[in-house]
Amino acid sequence: MQAPRYRGTAVAEGCGQADSLVCPYHSWRYGLDGALRFAPGIGFDEAGFAGHGLLPLRVETWAGLVFVTYSETVVGLHQWLGNIPAQFAAFAAVDLACTRRVQYNVACNWKLLLENALEAYHTGSVHRDTLGQQSSKPALAQGSWTGLVVESDASIAVLPGEHAGLEAFAESVLGRIGGTVFTVVYPNTQVVFAHDCLWWLRVEPRGVDHCTLELGSCFARAETRKPSFEQWASAYYERWDRATPEDNRIAELQQIGQAAEMRPAGPFAATEHAVHAFDRWLVHKMGLVT
Repeated sequence: MQAPRYRGTAVAEGCGQADSLVCPYHSWRYGLDGALRFAPGIGFDEAGFAGHGLLPLRVETWAGLVFVTYSETVVGLHQWLGNIPAQFAAFAAVDLACTRRVQYNVACNWKLLLENALEAYHTGSVHRDTLGQQSSKPALAQGSWTGLVVESDASIAVLPGEHAGLEAFAESVLGRIGGTVFTVVYPNTQVVFAHDCLWWLRVEPRGVDHCTLELGSCFARAETRKPSFEQWASAYYERWDRATPEDNRIAELQQIGQAAEMRPAGPFAATEHAVHAFDRWLVHKMGLVT
C-alpha cells in the first residue's frame, strides 16, 4: 500500500520506473520492497525502521490481469474467480497486450456504472445510434462474479456495420457459449471476453456520488505487431469512445434521480438478472440480508 503510516501521503502517482519511492511530503524513502530506508529527523533505530515500512498487499494475476486485495483472509484469486479460468482458458493462453487505457470522471455512485454494465436492456435506448438493441442471456457464473452473454456469432467489439479486422482467437469457446460475455468480478471490475479481444472496466469510488472509470483495451500481442494493427484497432477504439460516454451520461442522470429521498423502489426486468445478482451480493456483504 503506497500510503505511509506517517501522515498517509501517497508516495507515487501514475506508472513508471524507479529504484526507490520517496514521500513528497517529508522525504521518507522506501525500497521497492516497501521497507523504510530513510526518515530525516526521526532518529529511528533498526527496529523503528523495520516497523514503519509500507504495508504489503496481496497481489495475484490471471490472463495478464492483476488483482489486488486489502484483505488477509479472503480466498485466493482462482477460487474468487470460480469458473472463469476454466471457461475462458483461451484468453489466458494468448499473450495479451494492453494497448490503451482511458479514464473518465463520472458524477455517479460507482455501483450505477457496474449495474449498467450488467444488462443489455438499455442498449436500444441509450445506444440507439451506436450499438443498437442487443439480445442477452445469463452467463453461467460460479464464484464471486456475475455476467451476461450478449448473443452474437462474431465480434461485437466494433460498431454494427464496421469490419472487425483483427484475427479472432476465442471463436471456439464463445461459439459454445453463444456470444460475447460481459462479466463483473466483484466488487468493481468488469472483464469482457470477445472473439478477438478483451476489455476491462475498473470503477473506483471517489465519494457517494462520484467515481473514476478506467477502460483498458487488450489484444493478442501478435496482432499488435502487424503493420495494419493501428488501422484495424481504430474501429474498436471508436466503439468504446462512443458507447462509454453514453453509459456515463445515463448513469449521471440516474444519480440525479436516485438522490430523491422519497423515491420508492421499483422492479427488475427479467433481462436484468445479472444486475439483481450484483445487488444481492452487495446487500449480503453489507449485512442487510443473510
